[in-house]
Amino acid sequence: MAATLRQSDSAELAAEHGIGMSNFDALSRSVDVSEHVWTALLDGVPFCVFGVSTVAQDVGSPWLLATDAFDTVPVKTILRYNRKYVKIMLRKYRYLYNFVYCKNAVSIRWLKSIGFTVHDYVPPIA
Repeated sequence: MAATLRQSDSAELAAEHGIGMSNFDALSRSVDVSEHVWTALLDGVPFCVFGVSTVAQDVGSPWLLATDAFDTVPVKTILRYNRKYVKIMLRKYRYLYNFVYCKNAVSIRWLKSIGFTVHDYVPPIA
């Protein structure tokens, strides 16, 4: 799936991990550090991988990476399942947070649609 990630997700990974890390390595790292990981299939083919990693005892960091096939699934279906899995995450974690690349309009729209608050730009810490 790493070879067919959406362009916006590839850019997100490059912004987070640096351009030297491949999509495969970044996706593998996300899976490795996560408490829970799920894969969504479309006609038996993975089109979306998502999960949540532990930041602190009651703080989780959710993430989602997808291929272009994500956009072919009806929005109502995506919203219903995303909200369901956010509720599952909230059973373990009191708070959920993560960072999103400020130019990733697709992810920002998705996060807002499932109930997350997206705050203003946070400058990188050197």
